[in-house]
Amino acid sequence: MEKFVEPSDDNRVRVFLPRLEEDGENRVDQTVPVIVNGETTLIMRGENVEVPYRVFEALYSSGRFARL
Repeated sequence: MEKFVEPSDDNRVRVFLPRLEEDGENRVDQTVPVIVNGETTLIMRGENVEVPYRVFEALYSSGRFARL
């Protein structure tokens, strides 16, 4: 019998969001804010970051990041 792990804040998921290209002289914000239940998590683009499962789930469900 298989045992399923319940998602919790103890379960962290490594994510990588690719950096955005700079727009000439204008700097591009390389952070992605994720808000879950009123709590904001800032994820830096271009780095491997471990986030709580609930943050990963919000990113995945948004459909904005095809390669999570």
